[in-house]
Amino acid sequence: MSKQRPLRKEILRVTNNSDREKLLCIEPVGDQVQMKPGKSYEVRIIGVEDGPVELFVEDGKLILYGWNNSESAVYLDDIRVAGMELPPER
Repeated sequence: MSKQRPLRKEILRVTNNSDREKLLCIEPVGDQVQMKPGKSYEVRIIGVEDGPVELFVEDGKLILYGWNNSESAVYLDDIRVAGMELPPER
């Protein structure tokens, strides 16, 4: 019987300190969030694989990639605004 890997959870806070909206893209699913000026967003990522969380800035937008087989969601004031419905915190 194989041992099940523990669930890995990562949280990334992303703040738009500019005076204009910025686009946050969550890949590979393609969800997008127009980040309001002065607001902080929380990106929650879960999965069982190892690997990096990558954030790219390209043409004024932010592109976030989780590790292989991970799922991501973006929250503003604890309300999900994009991404997968993740299991509740335990």
